[in-house]
Amino acid sequence: MNKNVWSLGIAAIACLHLAPLQVHAETAPATAEASSDLEEVVVTAERRSINLQKAGLSVTAISGEAIAQHGDFDVAQVLQNVPGVVLQGVSDGPSQQSVQGGGGPPNIAIRGLGTPSPNTVAAVAVYEDGVLLQGGGANFYDMSRVEVLRGPQGTLYGRGATAGAVNLITNDPTHQFEASGRIQFGSYDLIATQGMLNAPLSDVLSVRVAFNQIRHNGFFNNGQSDEDDISARVKLLYSPTDNFSLLLGYVDYNSKGAGPGQVDVSANPNPTHWLTTVPGGGSDPVSYRKAYANLLWGLGFANLSYVGGYQTTDSTFSTYCHCFFGFTYQVVLQPYNKTWTHELRLESAGDSALSWVGGAYYYDNKYQTTFEPGTAAPVAGVPYAPAFGFAQSFSPTSLGFFGEITYALTAATRLTGGMRETRDHEVQSQTFEPGGTGGTPATFDATFRHFDWKARVETDLSADNMLYGTVSTGYRPGGFVNGIKSENETVRAYEIGSKNRIDSMLTLNGAVFYYRYSGFQNLASVPDPNNPGSVISVLVPIPATFYGGELEGVAQLSAADRLTLSPALLEAKFTADRATYLTKDGTIPNTPKWSLSGSYEHSFMLPGNARITWGVDAHYQTQELTDFAASNYPTPSPVFQQKAYEITNTSLAYAPGNGKFSIMVYGKNLFNTIAKMTIYNQGPPPAAFVNDPRTYGVMISGKL
Repeated sequence: MNKNVWSLGIAAIACLHLAPLQVHAETAPATAEASSDLEEVVVTAERRSINLQKAGLSVTAISGEAIAQHGDFDVAQVLQNVPGVVLQGVSDGPSQQSVQGGGGPPNIAIRGLGTPSPNTVAAVAVYEDGVLLQGGGANFYDMSRVEVLRGPQGTLYGRGATAGAVNLITNDPTHQFEASGRIQFGSYDLIATQGMLNAPLSDVLSVRVAFNQIRHNGFFNNGQSDEDDISARVKLLYSPTDNFSLLLGYVDYNSKGAGPGQVDVSANPNPTHWLTTVPGGGSDPVSYRKAYANLLWGLGFANLSYVGGYQTTDSTFSTYCHCFFGFTYQVVLQPYNKTWTHELRLESAGDSALSWVGGAYYYDNKYQTTFEPGTAAPVAGVPYAPAFGFAQSFSPTSLGFFGEITYALTAATRLTGGMRETRDHEVQSQTFEPGGTGGTPATFDATFRHFDWKARVETDLSADNMLYGTVSTGYRPGGFVNGIKSENETVRAYEIGSKNRIDSMLTLNGAVFYYRYSGFQNLASVPDPNNPGSVISVLVPIPATFYGGELEGVAQLSAADRLTLSPALLEAKFTADRATYLTKDGTIPNTPKWSLSGSYEHSFMLPGNARITWGVDAHYQTQELTDFAASNYPTPSPVFQQKAYEITNTSLAYAPGNGKFSIMVYGKNLFNTIAKMTIYNQGPPPAAFVNDPRTYGVMISGKL
């Protein structure tokens, strides 16, 4: 059966039952006690606990239970069906080096706003347990939920949240004994294990320990796109009273895979398989550590909270690159990446017409990246001998003061105002070392400031229907790209949305938005005014506009049937005539015009309250550009064009009535669709990093 027809058929069946719906956080009840009512979902997207249906912003919550049930352990799998989200690159690949080096957080575009250039703050801020994520991996184990906030989050999240924010929230210790485990076998010799132990140490002290291990062979014939990761997390909770708690956490992550594989797209810009002629690189180890603390203290009139963390990353990325001057191999080292973050908040307590939150945030990061091109790959047992080294050291710091106030004009209408003043300081040092003999560093130093604000009005049309309108701003601080200073990139966003719950069986949420972006900044070559006949590199700002709409919904059609559907429309254009970077029609990368995600789940009830559950989900999106590239003008280069595609997954699970055990078989990317995520364009021939191929397996889970 044609895969596109099959996927569209799913959507058509969904439309017969329901108006456009969302892939939502809400999932079928975990026990065999089936229910025809949708459960309530609580999120902390705006630094306070609130029912998702009462939050005046576009936010999708994905429950940790849903992540575990589907056997997802990759950010692309977890965020696949969130409307407006496009993954710009692959885990542990070069896309991450554009932000903080190998092993850094993934590059994500939301509603078309992404991270186009190297050495700049990401457009989407990724947090784990309240701490800005600077590295790590294998994150999705023992999860409470994942929250995806769409739209600028410039006041409460600050720098690097022009497009939105992603919050990874893991389970905290509880005051009861719990234990669970999981083992997973699959294609490409996959073996993955997870485990969790929660134990009360006293009436006021409890500990939770969890681990996640993943190993599989490479998806490519050269062994790349394999995985050999292990991560462990320890959380200790001290809560002597209802008004005071201290949470301490530690994460240890190590990866030693060969890195992501590449497909040569010079002869065929639309690859159809995972065979590659690109030689494999060496081992790409990543080592990541994080220690953090979360303090909550009720003062009566207000609640004081502190979240602080310290993170370190050491990583390597190696690949055949066909680099400049005939070099064919490159090693990218990040010998250190150290980050301190601190956030102090004071927020109002109690339930009154006026609520507020204010605080301060400090960020201090020091890291180095070294590029070492050579003419041959390392040989086992022989030290790699690069032709030269090019080192970049960075020392960004940020200090921000923020506040938000919400006032209830009436029982049904609320006004919210927010602000944030941020000061960013960037110091960059570059050293060129011909033949590894050393060189004189060049240092660049700049300070950037910005004031962000938000204004929102929301009104309850009924107990189950809310309408809101928001105007907000966000910014990415400037910095240096190859020693050239970039300026702030800012966005002003307008959004109107509605949250609706109908008869406890249906949620239907929607939003329309319009963004004005000050300009993506990219390197361009222009005539040197002081040296006729020569050219110099400058950073050119390219302003843009974005507008579109999304619908999200979920319906519990019966106690045994759940349906979701999520369509999204996005229009994005450059609004200045910068021919060097514009496609002929001004198309912006990572902006598919249409996307559609949907899922259906049915439970077959068996004697003794046992249950068999079958589920299928599919994601479809129209064509898009993968990268910013000068070769897309005046005619789009097919190398950077990704055609329309879809991804379909399915699973079949059995659970006995006691809910203590389950077994699931699954298939991901059933039709073996291959899609380019980003182009590694380090000289001819260009190569594409792509998504995962078809995989299948079995997962056995149990808990005490």
